[in-house]
Amino acid sequence: MKYLHEMSLSDIFGKKVKSLNDVETVGDLKKLIKYAQSAKRAKAGKEAAEEWAKSSLWDETFGKVPGLSTAKNATEMLKAMYDTPDDARTGTALDHMDVDDDVAKIVDDPIENAFLKQYVKDLESEDDDRPLSDVNVTKELSRFIKDQFNDRTVIGFNESYSLKETLLKEALGPNPWADKLRKTWDGSFPGGSFDVTIADLQYWADALGVGDDHPLNPKNGQKFTDNDGEVIVKLDPYTRLSSLMDGSRAYPQIKLRGEVSDWGGQRGSRGARQGSWGARIYVDGPYGSSADDLDDPINLQNPKNKESFADLFKNWLKYANGNTKGALELAGTWD
Repeated sequence: MKYLHEMSLSDIFGKKVKSLNDVETVGDLKKLIKYAQSAKRAKAGKEAAEEWAKSSLWDETFGKVPGLSTAKNATEMLKAMYDTPDDARTGTALDHMDVDDDVAKIVDDPIENAFLKQYVKDLESEDDDRPLSDVNVTKELSRFIKDQFNDRTVIGFNESYSLKETLLKEALGPNPWADKLRKTWDGSFPGGSFDVTIADLQYWADALGVGDDHPLNPKNGQKFTDNDGEVIVKLDPYTRLSSLMDGSRAYPQIKLRGEVSDWGGQRGSRGARQGSWGARIYVDGPYGSSADDLDDPINLQNPKNKESFADLFKNWLKYANGNTKGALELAGTWD
């Protein structure tokens, strides 16, 4: 039995193949997929795979497509080809398996994964002699979306914002806290609001060991007011709030309110992403932005919310001035 580092391209394809340039048909693609699923590869194991990755075979073939050499099954192989950035294409027929980057940006992961699983099944019935140059995965994805989402399709990618909103909403699922929120809303901005109280702030200030002089610690002597589910905080007049757009000085006050939206996943240096539910405390200042996702917006004193409140106490002024982790993540300004 040959191990990976002993195999030639001819062993895989059953014909003389020197590089990916010779992978030209749907049949060749099926052989790549069959190899990924083969018992030989599984039996070779990690040691042989590491040895194979050092060989010219890896460099000349699978190394050209990020993620292709480590794919364990057909779906992972197709995803590696599907996800290849347009500016990193191989210049071979396999590039026809890549989806246009602008389209990939507007189609969320659950839809992509469902499409790839179905495409693996459909590929089995394809003619082996069909040239890969005749394959257009972007069009196949559009057809899949049309079939799955009531005749909506990906047309005019540069004008596809409304389609993106529709698809994300379809994949989003019901609001997990809808029946427990103070208010709910739908439409273009689905979500709702939940209560934030002075008692919640005090609980976490004590639990996190926040100093009594911290601007968000109710013990600091400033005025804190519970107001219709929000907390109004009167700040020191010299707090470094951003100036307003007209250049005037912002009033030294912020509001803290709880918001649920279809932009979730904000944590650490990672910004929120549309397509999943998220619950955060919004710091309404001269401009305003939100702290990290809460695990439990209904019981704010739940220990699972510790990281979120730590982020709020640490970065509240950035949020009040409108800074967002999504915008600043790549600049490395969030520690």
